[in-house]
Amino acid sequence: MALDFYDIGDNKRTLRLFSLSENDFQLLNDALLELEKLSGLNIDYYGTTKIYSQQVQVLSTYIQNIASELNDFGSEKIKKDSLMQLDKYLCKVKEGFLIIGD
Repeated sequence: MALDFYDIGDNKRTLRLFSLSENDFQLLNDALLELEKLSGLNIDYYGTTKIYSQQVQVLSTYIQNIASELNDFGSEKIKKDSLMQLDKYLCKVKEGFLIIGD
C-alpha cells in the first residue's frame, strides 16, 4: 500500500510531490488519529482524500510534538528523523493535498 501526494490544485495529477509507504504511514498513526478527532478527516487508503491547509497545519503540529518527545538515540532517532522529513514534505504546499491511495 502506498499513498501518493499531489498539490490539491493539480486536478490532472501531473506532478506527484511524494509518496508514503505503509511503514511511513505507521509513523504518522498517532498524529492522524488526533487529526481525525479534531476534524473528522479519515484518509482513504484505497481512494482519494483531500486534506486542506488548516488540516495540514494541525497534522504538522502533531508530527512535531511526537518527534520532540523521541530520543536522539538508536531507533527513536531514526523515527524522529523520518517524522521530521515527512513534516518538511507536508509544509511544502500552501493550499493542501490530494492524496491518492491504491
